[in-house]
Amino acid sequence: MGCYYCKGDMELGKISYFVNRKGYQLILDEIPAYIFNECAE
Repeated sequence: MGCYYCKGDMELGKISYFVNRKGYQLILDEIPAYIFNECAE
């Protein structure tokens, strides 16, 4: 499977996710995800 935008190859990695809403912050670290090599989407 490739990226919709750049057609790059996927690899399994870990990402961080940040959300800011109404004065509250949520930070999730080390989330397993597929990352595309070409565009980092």
